[in-house]
Amino acid sequence: MGTAAVVLPARFFRKEVAHRGMQGSDSDHMIGAGFLLKPGGAHQHVNSVFGHYSGVLVLRGEGTYVDWQGREHRTFPGCFFQRVAGRRHSTLHPASSDWAECYVNLGRPFAAALSALGSLDLERPVLNPGLSLALVERFDRLVAELRDCPESELPRMLAEIHALVVDVYALDRRGSRQAPAAREIEEAARRLAADPAERISLPRLAEELGLGYERFRKAFAARFGTSPGDYRIRRRVERARSMLAHGDLTVKEVAHQLGYANAFAFSRQFKAVLGAAPSRFRRVP
Repeated sequence: MGTAAVVLPARFFRKEVAHRGMQGSDSDHMIGAGFLLKPGGAHQHVNSVFGHYSGVLVLRGEGTYVDWQGREHRTFPGCFFQRVAGRRHSTLHPASSDWAECYVNLGRPFAAALSALGSLDLERPVLNPGLSLALVERFDRLVAELRDCPESELPRMLAEIHALVVDVYALDRRGSRQAPAAREIEEAARRLAADPAERISLPRLAEELGLGYERFRKAFAARFGTSPGDYRIRRRVERARSMLAHGDLTVKEVAHQLGYANAFAFSRQFKAVLGAAPSRFRRVP
């Protein structure tokens, strides 16, 4: 992963799905891909059991994935969590997260076959391939091709999904090998995201985690594809967008709650990150 911030084009933040049956309408032989938006905490799955495999790449927002053993895993942009057919799970995201995702689906026998081949590890709830434009573009192409291809091309599409999942696993392994101080960096991201208005300095945060600042900065960028400072800014702006879209606060009030010196400074940073003024996102009563 590079050290530059990953800014995804707006076209990836949409709702579009494509599901096809390879043998009629039998759900066991379904393949699929899609992009989903879940604003305001909508469409959470609580104690759900799916009849198919689903691998989900988080594009925006943070939350919690509770796996089939009841273990909780933090979810964030760039992580890939697996819903395994027949196993109970929950996916939770707060109203403030403004969740967006892309995913692939595989019918139960397809997932079982890929597991037998070693391409899927169905005992690993969450992987961390990271977020990159190239990876998300592959999900995008899958949706378009699944939607438009003739039935005769569906076996090739199954192979494309297989190849994509294989590469997600490869990205996860690469990140694990290259991730120094992984536990400390995860804790830093949790703290920066939990309270984006927090004014703790980044050198002080590194010190509290037992890391030198330069090591902290490089390890954080390697893990998340952006600097700690830019990560905090993006989390603040995402929180602001959700507050504007789902509440009754003015731009000035949101700026104050998130610790900005004034509405002008807030609006300037908001537009730099999202390319539009905060007033565009404000809910009209």
